Amino acid sequence: MRIHLLHLLPRALLLTALLAPAAPAFAATATATLDTITLTLTDLDPTDGIAPAIFLPDGGGGTNADAHVTTYTATSYQEAHDLRSAPGWLANPYASAVVAGAEASATGGASWIEVVLNITGNSDAMASIQTDTGGGLAALMLSPRTALTITGLGSIDLGLGALDGGNAGVWMLMQGDRTGRDDLNLGGGSSFQSRVLSMTAQNPTDANIFLTLAFGASASLVSTVSTVPEPTTGALILAGLGIVVVRAARRRRLHPA
Repeated sequence: MRIHLLHLLPRALLLTALLAPAAPAFAATATATLDTITLTLTDLDPTDGIAPAIFLPDGGGGTNADAHVTTYTATSYQEAHDLRSAPGWLANPYASAVVAGAEASATGGASWIEVVLNITGNSDAMASIQTDTGGGLAALMLSPRTALTITGLGSIDLGLGALDGGNAGVWMLMQGDRTGRDDLNLGGGSSFQSRVLSMTAQNPTDANIFLTLAFGASASLVSTVSTVPEPTTGALILAGLGIVVVRAARRRRLHPA
C-alpha cells in the first residue's frame, strides 16, 4: 500500500507544534540594600566644653519590617503578610512571606537593612523595611554646637528579565528641628545602581535639638506570563491546518455529494 507523503505532512506539522517546548520559565529578583549606616558627630566649637552627643531621652525607639507577597492567576489569588517590630535603636527586624510563585524577605541589623524579592510565574510581589527612632516612641536629641552626619551605602539590583515592571528604592529621612532626605530609586529595565547616601544636621544653638531618623528600603515586582504560543509554534499549527483545509476542499471537488 502506497502512502503519499502529503497525507502525512499536516499530521506531522500539528504533532510537531503540539510537542514543541513551551517558552522557558523565568525567575526574577529585586534587591534593595542600605549598608554601613554610620552616624558621625562633629564639634562645631571645641572651646565650649560641651562634648558632642546624640542620645534617646527616654530610651525608646522602634524598628519595623514588612514583607508582603501576593500571587494571582486567572482563577485564584493568594496573599501572605508578615509585620514585626522591636524596640531599640536599629534593632534586628526580620519579616518574610512566601506564596506560590513569589517570596519576599525584609531583614536588618545594627547598621544595615535589606529587602529581597524572588518571583516566578504570574506574580505581584512587594516587600519593605523601615528602621526608625520615631513611630511616636521617641526622638533623638543632638547636643549644642554639634553637627551630625549620617551616611549609608545604597544599592539596588533590579533584574527584571521577562517581567512587565518593577521598582526598588532605599532612603534616609530626617525630621524634627532639622529636616533632610536622600534616596536612590530605580525602575524599569534590568539595571544596577549604587552610591553613598548622606544627610547632615547642624545645631549651632546653645540648647539640645530633637531629630527623628528613618532608614528604609522597598522593592516591588509585577509579572504576567504570556499564554500566546511562541511564533514558531503558531506557524507550525497554521501550516498544518492550512494543508488540512486544502485537502478537504480537494476531496469535495473530486467526490461531490
